[in-house]
Amino acid sequence: MLFHPYLSRMFLNRRIIGRLIPFALVLVSVVCPAAGISTRVLIFAEMEPGNGAYISRAIANSRYLRLDYGDKSGFVLFDRQRREIYSINHFDHTVMVVSERKVLQKPPFKITLQDKHVATNKINYKNKELHHDQFFANDIRCADVFAIPDLLPDVTQAYQDYFQVLAGEHVQTLDAIPRDLLDACDLATNIFAPTRHFSHGFPIQEILFNGKRRILLDFDRDYPMGEKWYALPAAYRRFTPAQMRGTEFGA
Repeated sequence: MLFHPYLSRMFLNRRIIGRLIPFALVLVSVVCPAAGISTRVLIFAEMEPGNGAYISRAIANSRYLRLDYGDKSGFVLFDRQRREIYSINHFDHTVMVVSERKVLQKPPFKITLQDKHVATNKINYKNKELHHDQFFANDIRCADVFAIPDLLPDVTQAYQDYFQVLAGEHVQTLDAIPRDLLDACDLATNIFAPTRHFSHGFPIQEILFNGKRRILLDFDRDYPMGEKWYALPAAYRRFTPAQMRGTEFGA
C-alpha cells in the first residue's frame, strides 16, 4: 500500500465506536474558553475491513489541519502555510516530516477518470441536501461519496491541500512497486486525482474501493483552541520518509 501517515495509522491507535461518549467528553475538556485560535472541530466514525469501527477527529483553522484519535499516542499536523505534514509519535519521540513535492511523473498506464452523479431523492443532512457521486478509474468504481457543496468550505480546502501534499510523497514510492500490483483506483486516489472526493463539497460519507468507510458524525464551527494543539515537540527527533526508506533498504 502506498505511504500514508494518517490513513495507514503508522503512529496512531484506533478507537472503537463504543467509546464515542467518552471521546466527546474528552473533546469538551480540551476546549479552553479563553481567547484562542478559532477552529472547526469535526468528529468521524471510520471503518476498515477486519478492524471494526473507531472514532477520529479533525481540528482545522486557516493555518493548520490536525488529525488525531483523541488519545495520547500522537497526531498528524498539516501546516497549510508551509505546506508540510508532520506525523508526531509520542511513544518513540519522533516527528516524520513530509514536505510538498509536485507530482510530475506520469501514470504507469493510462487512467481514465469518470464521475457519476446519483439521484439522492433529496436526502438532507442538517437541513442541507446531500449529493451522491460515484468516482471511477478505468471503469472501476473507486468511491461513493455523499457530500454537501456549501458545507465547511475552509475545511474542504484544507483537506484538498493536505491530500495534494501526500500525493507528492506517494509518487516517490511508485517506481518501487511491481507493475502487476498497481491499481487504477489506488493510483487515482493517492497520486493522480487525490482531491476529487472533495470536488462536489465536503464528504459526509465516503465508501472507498478498499472497503474503508468514513462518516461525519458531528462538527462545531467556532471552538477557541489554544496554540499548544498545533505545537511540535521541539526535542523530538525528526526524519523524512526518504530517510526512513533508506534505512529500510540499507542505503
